[in-house]
Amino acid sequence: MVFPSWNKEGDDAYWMSGGIRTDGQIERGPMPEHKQVTIHGTVNGRSHTAEVDAGIADFIQLLWSLDIGTVMSCEDNYGRIWIDFPSTMEAERFLNDLAPDPSRFDDFESLDNRICSIWEPTDDLEFRRDRAWHYTTSVADYGLNLPWGPCDDDDPDIEREGEPCFIFDIDVRFPIADLPEVMERLKNVSPVGV
Repeated sequence: MVFPSWNKEGDDAYWMSGGIRTDGQIERGPMPEHKQVTIHGTVNGRSHTAEVDAGIADFIQLLWSLDIGTVMSCEDNYGRIWIDFPSTMEAERFLNDLAPDPSRFDDFESLDNRICSIWEPTDDLEFRRDRAWHYTTSVADYGLNLPWGPCDDDDPDIEREGEPCFIFDIDVRFPIADLPEVMERLKNVSPVGV
């Protein structure tokens, strides 16, 4: 579960896209709509069913086959695939399964270097904006009764419903063009040979 960020200036709720513009501002806007498909799978012994973007359904199922849970995702989040992992451990497992090879870091454009951004080419701003992988985190306290949907002045006050229960989730965004190589690397570590 991830809590949305609301645009208090207008009437509509907007999800934060997480895209950083060249002026440093975070882009906001309505999320684009993509064809949805229903997928089924098992993560850590628990059955899951979800509606996901058709363009990344196989990718999400592959993650689930590796016992890597997901919360939300998008096949084209402003030019990037976006995966929201429910915990830092899930995101770490995803990156560890990709197994970046330090011997390839000298190739600035290698997937390995772009995952970690150890080195940057001379077009460093374009590299960070267009080709490097992006990571963000959000925090939620599940002990609070947070409202869902657009906020307005009539919303009830936020109150504590239980003990503090903080959780961090991790968003990973990567260029759409990286998906075939990501899938190939993950297929090589899949315990069920997906």
